[in-house]
Amino acid sequence: MQAPLIAIFAGSFDPIHIGHMALANYLFYQIEGLTQLWFLPTAQNPIKGKAELSFGKRCNLIDKVIEGDSRFSCCRIEGSLPSPHYTIHTLDALQADYPRYRFGLIIGADNWVQRIKWYHWEELVAKYPLWVYPRPEYPIGNTDMEPNVHLLSDAPLLEVSSTAIRQAREKGQDFRYWLPRPDLFDLL
Repeated sequence: MQAPLIAIFAGSFDPIHIGHMALANYLFYQIEGLTQLWFLPTAQNPIKGKAELSFGKRCNLIDKVIEGDSRFSCCRIEGSLPSPHYTIHTLDALQADYPRYRFGLIIGADNWVQRIKWYHWEELVAKYPLWVYPRPEYPIGNTDMEPNVHLLSDAPLLEVSSTAIRQAREKGQDFRYWLPRPDLFDLL
């Protein structure tokens, strides 16, 4: 019998929005054998700049959004790992902490096309399955995939941006309906 599968949906989640949740809900039913999906906010992405919301605030917002849905969890492991926060180190740490599970990674096509910038990307793809969801600005096809990488070409595309939410908040604009729970807009 195969070990239970947990998919890691990593990202800044600065903040988590309806696009993240719609995609997570969809993927939960598209990834064969998936038992749980864990949101993993990056403490500090080595390729991107610093998140505007603190790591703790992003984790707390995720907790509030997924409250009561046993399919989803917020994984805070990067808060306790040393920098730099490379994905391969994070997945290896999860595998060591939870040896009775199998782990895989959910990423956007924007991340897939820049995989050569990842630390030990070949090792990551060899050790862990990846599921790549489309992004309109980053067209990729099945011919661009490694054997352990799966293109989720039918995944929903919602053009919602964490940056736009933060900017709207700063300008006093009401973008609360871009959040899975509009009441959380005031917590940003």
